[in-house]
Formats: sequence, C-alpha cells, structure tokens
Amino acid sequence: MTDSLKAAAKAGDIKALEALMNKSFESKGVTVRVTSSGVLLKIVVRGKELPDQALLPMIQKGLASIAPVGFERATVTARAIGKADAWSHKWDLLRKTKAESQSVADSSLAVSKPAEKALSGGKESKSWYQKNWLVIGLLIFFPLGGIPLAWLSQWPRKNKVGASTASALWLLLYFLIQLLSGTQPRVAQEEPQTPTTELAVAEEVIETTVPAEDRTFADAVNQAMAAAEAAQTAKTSDEWENIANLWTQAINSMKAVPETNQNYQVAQQKAIEYIPNLDHALGKFSLDTSCNSENLRLFVSQHTEGSDIYFIANTNLPDGTEMMFTFSGHAVLAESSKVKVEGGRVRSKNFPNYGREFKGNYNIKVMSVFNTVWQSEDLLPALNSLKSSCISENTDLSTGPAQVLDAEMNFVVGDVEEADRIQQAEEAEARAVFEEASSLLKAGRQNLSYLQQDPDSPFCFSDLNDRMSQAKTLASRADQLNSQEWFFLKVAISNLVMCSTCDKSTVENYCPQAEKNLKEAEAYFE
Repeated sequence: MTDSLKAAAKAGDIKALEALMNKSFESKGVTVRVTSSGVLLKIVVRGKELPDQALLPMIQKGLASIAPVGFERATVTARAIGKADAWSHKWDLLRKTKAESQSVADSSLAVSKPAEKALSGGKESKSWYQKNWLVIGLLIFFPLGGIPLAWLSQWPRKNKVGASTASALWLLLYFLIQLLSGTQPRVAQEEPQTPTTELAVAEEVIETTVPAEDRTFADAVNQAMAAAEAAQTAKTSDEWENIANLWTQAINSMKAVPETNQNYQVAQQKAIEYIPNLDHALGKFSLDTSCNSENLRLFVSQHTEGSDIYFIANTNLPDGTEMMFTFSGHAVLAESSKVKVEGGRVRSKNFPNYGREFKGNYNIKVMSVFNTVWQSEDLLPALNSLKSSCISENTDLSTGPAQVLDAEMNFVVGDVEEADRIQQAEEAEARAVFEEASSLLKAGRQNLSYLQQDPDSPFCFSDLNDRMSQAKTLASRADQLNSQEWFFLKVAISNLVMCSTCDKSTVENYCPQAEKNLKEAEAYFE
C-alpha cells in the first residue's frame, strides 16, 4: 500500500502525496492538506496547537526524496485550527530530467489504479453508516437520523442536497398531518445536561414530577440554590443578610410542602438540613447574643430605616411567642417594643432618633417571660423545654416564678473612636453645665430666704436680670446635649429658670424641684 502511494506521489498525484504526509505526521498531532496551482505545490499543515516550525525540514526532505513530477516550487503554511496563518515558507524543488520523468511515469502505470482506488474511497472502504440501504431507509422512516447520514455518505453533493430536502419535506408533512388530526407529535430529543450538584438534581426531579398547581417544593429548592450560589462570593453584611433571607424562605417553603406531595418527606428533611446554612449566614451580620445552645437559636441583627433604628430576631421560638425589645443608650431614652414571633422571625418597632443620626454606644435587650401573662398556654410546654445561658427562673415577678429569656447586647453605630470622643466631650460639657446649675441653685435658695422675709425684697431684684440670663444660657447649652442620660439635668435647668424669678410662690415651687432634679442628674456622673 505504501509503495503504491509513493509511486503515485512520484507521478505527481497530490492525493497520494497528502496521504503519505498525513501518515508520517499522524504522531505529531497535525493534519496535512495538499493542493496545487500550476507548477506550485501548496501544503497546509494544521493542528489543535500551532504546528512546530521544526516540521519544515522534514517536509522538505520528504519532497526531495519523492520529487513529484510536474512541480517546480513548493510552499508550506502552518496554522492552528480556527486561527489565522502563523508561518509559511516557499522554496524551489529539484527538477528531474525528461528521461527520469518518463521512467517514473512508466513505472507508476502498474500501480496507479490501485493507489487511485485506495485514495478515492471506493466501495471497499465504506463504513457501516455509509451503506446506501441504511441511509435511504432512515431518510424515509426517521429523517432526523437519515439527513445527517446522507451528508456522511459518498454520494455526490447534488444527491445529498436532493435527498435531504425530500426527507425534510416528508417530515414537515408528517407534522402537519399530526397537527390537523389533533395529535401532539412526539419528537425524540436529547436530554439536556444538568448540573451534578444535589440541588440541581432535586430541581430536575421537581420539574418532572410536581404539578403546575403546586410549585412550593420547586420554589424552595430554587431559593436554596440561589442562597448557596450567593454565599460563594458574599463579603458585606447586606449580602449575608440577603443570603439569610433566602435560606429562611427556603426553610419556610419546605415546611409548607403539603403531605399529599410526593416530595413531602424530602422537604421536611431539607428544612432541617438548611438550618445550619441559615445560622452561618445570620452569624455573619448579627450581634453576639451568647444565647445559642443545642435547642435554642436566637440571632439579633440591627437595621436602619431613614433616621430610625430597628431590630430583627431570627429564632426557633414557636410562632406566637411574645417578645420584648428594649433599646437604650447614647442619645436615647429606653424604649420598648413588644411583638410576636412569626415564621421564625420577629421584628421590633422602629426606634426614632427624631431626625438626628444614630452615633455612639447602644444597648438592645430581648426579653420573653414563659408564663400565661405573656404567652398562650399551649406554647408553654415547648418554651419551658428550651435550655440556654440566657434562660433562667425569675422569682421576683408579680405573676409568680417563671422562666425568663433575657438577652442583652451592646453595639456601636459609626466609628468607635469618634463615638467615644463625642461621648466624652458631651459628658465634660454636661458636668460643666451641672456645676454652673448647682451655683445658680444656691443663688435661688438665697433669693428664697430674702423673699420669705420680704416679698418685695430689693436684694432679689438687684441681680434678677443676671440670674435669668445665666439660667437661659444654661438651658440653651443643655438642649445641645444629645444623650438622654442628661434628661434630669435638662429638667433641673428648666426649673432653675423659674427658680431665678422674684415671685415668692414661684420660687418656693420650682427651687425644690430643681434641687431634686439636680440630685437625680448627679447620679449619672458617678
């Protein structure tokens, strides 16, 4: 076979030359295409990777050995499949004498026909899928398979085009007949590839088994998939909060799958398996409650809405459990919000800062009492079974001893150092106001003694304007103090303004009140 190809190649048969080259370079991972243009022999070398230029000497040596008749020059071009030409080379071939050429031509006559037969892909080289009877049968009875085989056959191009067109028209006619008869045609299609993850497999089951009217299980899996995917790149608190919301939705959806659904058992198991994923996400942005145990989950997170602040607790406390949020701290007087758990989640009311920006140290306390005053009786068995370092028995309640959940968390809004600096500066200013208010109170007591001796005492009226001016200045400075810790100081100074007048009954009423309020304010400096 090889000798026949060599003889044909020497005679100038470019197909034989191409076959020899492909056989030689098979181990190199390249294919060779040989064409000609007059006396120019064109060789194109292609591969998945760019063919090495080291192939050029091998090609030149091979052509010099074969010396194909009828060609005077050769060019080699190399490229990676699908890419532009990378390198090329052109050179002159050695010419043979006329006698040598005639000798080669004569010697090739005996073998040219076998070589031509081998290179032309005669009947003997047909593959099983190129058999005429198979191709024709599939074109008639299964066009989707027959048309591709027709193009792989050895038929002339015009025969391939004609057969494919006729088969496609036959398929179209079949569809029209089925449509007119009211029967939905069924066409074999390749099953789409699906991800190999557990969630993706579950989704595939859903798509094929869940009725259209019941998408609960499918929605739950989609939510879980979205959460798992988002967790791969999450960095900020907002991103983790979104992931926690997705896991919460997935868990609640799994729990909501009806018992009549064939995925019911799987759904209940998944609802349990998703909880650690939810806790992981919650832990990324929640405050440290130090309450979580084997059977109690409590994650509290702080949020803002405009100039307000509010809190969300994710928990396994039964739905309907009464809880109370108490918020206090810098610039905030303690405020409480009593709410109920719903769907493993409870949200406090909005705590306002009346247009001012929250900045500084704050405290949030989450509390619940496990008795019939706070809870419905049917919840108590589940509540009293919970164990945590945040749950203890309180005997001081007016309603009798009961288990009490008491979780307290401190946190800072804004820059910690800046918040401390602001708080320290405000405390220094409050102390200065307190000292001046105490001095003003002494003057008020002196005036009271004058007025008790003489309601029209000239000593009171002699410095009335100075005392009133000083009291109003202190009131203005006190108003600039943001922290609610200075509430009593502000009230004391308001009373001092009235205590600084020269009306006996007014002074007798407001000076003692101012003194009382200053003592209450003094407690905040200790």
